[in-house]
Amino acid sequence: MESSVEKKRFWTVASVFLMLSLGMVMAVSFWEYQTYSQRYNEKINEICLEIQEWYPEVPEYEIMRILDSDGAADHNFFLKYGIDLNRDSVILQNERDFRKHLAVNVSLFLLGAMVLLSAILIKNRKRQKQLIQISRYLKNINQGDYSFHMEGSSEGELSILESEIYKTTIMLKEAADQSRMDKERLKDSLSDISHQLKTPITSLMINLENLEDHPEIEPEARNRLIGNAKRDTNRISRMVQQLLTLSKLDANVIVFRKEKVSLSKIAEEAMENVAALSELRDISVLEEAGEEANTYITCDSYWEKQAITNILKNAIEHAVSQVIVRYRNCELYKEIVIENDGAPISEADRKNLFKRFYSGENSAKDSIGIGLSIANAIVKNDGGYIVVESDETTRFIIRYL
Repeated sequence: MESSVEKKRFWTVASVFLMLSLGMVMAVSFWEYQTYSQRYNEKINEICLEIQEWYPEVPEYEIMRILDSDGAADHNFFLKYGIDLNRDSVILQNERDFRKHLAVNVSLFLLGAMVLLSAILIKNRKRQKQLIQISRYLKNINQGDYSFHMEGSSEGELSILESEIYKTTIMLKEAADQSRMDKERLKDSLSDISHQLKTPITSLMINLENLEDHPEIEPEARNRLIGNAKRDTNRISRMVQQLLTLSKLDANVIVFRKEKVSLSKIAEEAMENVAALSELRDISVLEEAGEEANTYITCDSYWEKQAITNILKNAIEHAVSQVIVRYRNCELYKEIVIENDGAPISEADRKNLFKRFYSGENSAKDSIGIGLSIANAIVKNDGGYIVVESDETTRFIIRYL
């Protein structure tokens, strides 16, 4: 679009310059014609007066007939005096005027050519300067310098090129920043994983070494060490599975299959997943269904069930006696509310709840700190978000847009 505007502008300027040049040439040509005609007519008039004076018997109409006739002139008369009608002017003043007019024409031509050449040279110099500038910025980009301070170009093609370079620079800078953030995140994750795995692995090794070093150990003590080893193994296995899930979510390799599903169906299946835990901790999980339980959302039901399961598990671990699940259908969103009657969550903990490996004030001893992070990532992939409110009770509100 911009290139088309520049071309139109160029042709407009060229057309105006051509018209002005043509007008100047026509004006000079008309001036030449007027000068020659005036000089010629004055000389003819002088000759006619002389003829009338010398030959009064020659009628005037005969003189005019000769002047206006289309007959061919006889060259022989003037050749006697060294004048060629096809080459020379009989009137010497015409020769002088011709040279003067020729000088004016040549001067005008040279002036126009110089103006045009100067304009082309200035334009090319400016274009060359901009190309050098663009080349320098591309070199800087290749060296990892994404600062972009290029002056705007009036040239259509160069302006388009600058715009594309700017877009590319922004994309490369974002990619570089993202890569740097990914490396930092990977570094932190590896550090956290190492720290999280260190404790259960150390505990497992100690228990196994005790079994190996004391084969004569009493059955009760042996069973206790084996139980501890199984607990550590289960914890390591659970942690590895959750880390793999979180890594897949981070890498966007999980394909979410969207389907229309009932909120109550997702919640009921999630409650079945935590039934054993709720019985073990003697926590009742109640569902306040009502008419809004029939609300449908579009999501991946399998992964959404995993997210709700993780949030329910967290609620049960922090509840005193009960967890309540209710639904709400609003004009702008649908939501599931998971409420527990445990101790309120501090403001500092609420800000960090969904960070991986974060352990709050009231976290369980065997908590890995990944479950809520996984739940948050899944809900976001399904176009939702999680709000946490905590006063007399704690409420995890999962809203789907």
